[in-house]
Amino acid sequence: MKKLIQNLLALVNLIKIPRTFSWQTVIPLSILFWIVAFLLGGLVGNLRLHNIFSFCGCLVILCGYAWFTVENPLIVQGFSLSTWILVEVICLFMASLQPKFAPFIWMIWPALSATFAAWPEFIAAERKLKNLKNEQRFKLLIWLLSHFVISCWINFSLIIQDWVLQYPSILADDLSQSDFVVKIQPFSRPTTGGERVLYAIERQLKTKLDGKIWVVAENWLKDANQLEKLLPQAKQRISGVKEKDLWKFRTKLAAQKTGYNLSMIAEWLGPSSNPHGYLLTKVCQVNPVTRQPTPVNHNLRRVRRKNNARVATTPQVRIIAKPVKIAHVQCQSVSKEIIEKNQEKKSPKV
Repeated sequence: MKKLIQNLLALVNLIKIPRTFSWQTVIPLSILFWIVAFLLGGLVGNLRLHNIFSFCGCLVILCGYAWFTVENPLIVQGFSLSTWILVEVICLFMASLQPKFAPFIWMIWPALSATFAAWPEFIAAERKLKNLKNEQRFKLLIWLLSHFVISCWINFSLIIQDWVLQYPSILADDLSQSDFVVKIQPFSRPTTGGERVLYAIERQLKTKLDGKIWVVAENWLKDANQLEKLLPQAKQRISGVKEKDLWKFRTKLAAQKTGYNLSMIAEWLGPSSNPHGYLLTKVCQVNPVTRQPTPVNHNLRRVRRKNNARVATTPQVRIIAKPVKIAHVQCQSVSKEIIEKNQEKKSPKV
């Protein structure tokens, strides 16, 4: 308990305002800005003034921290880590203001941090590199180049992240031979864009045919225009990413003894571990099944004579309709096939 009290007293002494013009004065000033922003936003409802005062509060606290780092720098091996942290906080603030420039801001953060942290070395040497000792030059060079390398790796990771967002099917491929990307085993296998489209076509196909009269379903299957209409709606599953142009879809309808086999094929034309790409195939069997109709009881009104009196009766008559053939759709899971160099693709395009 005594140690806790000592720590609290040390914190109070640290932020106690020694004079009017000091970095400790900035803290209550920033808190005042945030209180005014809260009152304007929560009570008055003026969002414009709320945003202005919130921005001023953040700006003032950043200036206060910069002032603190100048008076109390954290020096490690001759370099100021306080400046490094300050640039990080400024980059975080700028990224929150301009989210679309956030990748660029995070890319230049290590390089800016290294430059500002190394600046005192130039000030001490009267801003001339030739005034530095050989040991100082070597240390400065390693410091700057190491941070530039970190900037390059951050930029590379952002590029990979953008590829993953715009081409999610890459994650479903084999990345074991990659020198840069390490895929942590997920709980479930990633789904490619082609699989999502094939599953969407399957759902539409079952909606259109499953349980319909067989004659109607058969005529629908033989009409090529009907199959073409399924694709645009199904491709909405990948409309928000750039890889939508790297998938080519086609179907193949084959008549069987009892029904039809509809093969739906998705061909990946983008980057792959196999230089010739691969095919995703989903086969759906559409067969006729006999459905026994449910017997229906009807009341039939009859009139008969009883003791010279006409009596109306309504006995129940069981009416049974004839069996009918309806379509039943059953689809297999998606299978992947590697495209060989001279493999021919003769399936008609959807």
